[in-house]
Amino acid sequence: MRFWSPGYHMLHRWTRLPPSAWARLAGIMVLVGTMTALVFLPLPVPSPAPDPGLAPERPDVRAAATEGDALRVFPSAVVTTDLLNIRESASDTSTILGSLPPGQRVTIVGEPVDGFVPVPYGAGRAWLAAAFLAPDETMVGGERWIDVDRHTATVTLHEGSRVVATFPGTLGGDRSHDGFYATAPGTFHVYSMTNALTATPFAEDGYITDWVGFDPQRHNGFHSPVRDESGAEKPVQAPVTQGCVRLSAENAARVFAFSSIGMRVQIHD
Repeated sequence: MRFWSPGYHMLHRWTRLPPSAWARLAGIMVLVGTMTALVFLPLPVPSPAPDPGLAPERPDVRAAATEGDALRVFPSAVVTTDLLNIRESASDTSTILGSLPPGQRVTIVGEPVDGFVPVPYGAGRAWLAAAFLAPDETMVGGERWIDVDRHTATVTLHEGSRVVATFPGTLGGDRSHDGFYATAPGTFHVYSMTNALTATPFAEDGYITDWVGFDPQRHNGFHSPVRDESGAEKPVQAPVTQGCVRLSAENAARVFAFSSIGMRVQIHD
């Protein structure tokens, strides 16, 4: 029988197609659809290659900012260079307020700016070059801070919600809240540290070790018993200080090992 003849109804022709013809027709339709999509769909536009002329003038600053991003995850960091300057502002040409030795821990309190990260300093902030800091991954228990109770003359070391240690201290004889020789109440932050034998002008022929300064206005800090120039503890220690918190040799070393630049020190009655 012929598949088609003049006058043969179109509907009857399609209904009489064999299965093999239907399969070939479906393949042709898929091929036509694919080619149509390739012709009419927009092609992806490649991103322009970076212009080498736009490279930053100070690649060290870009690296420092990246390091600073990591330091926001680890707010405690350690110094990785021989001597790291504490700057008044976020610039390598700003005034130097002090310097930190290698391995010194610091507490970061904000976002990096131009490759520098902020630490508390006095009533404000100072800045450290982030490129010379590495995250201190030992800080896993929460904020480390120091509490000083003037009423009981006790010092307590905290790590998050955990009390690390509590021990007695000798405080200033001036019990006022604002006297120069008072261990004044308030919120302070560690701004200087040295464990070397250092002369102090607040004791005659006196030397101290394990200095952890927290009140730059009054020059107050934690320190060891008063020593002589050879480092031996003097047999007689004053019953009060001129504002500092004097500790036993063992506890002064413990506070020094616990502390970091920028650490919070809370003093209250």
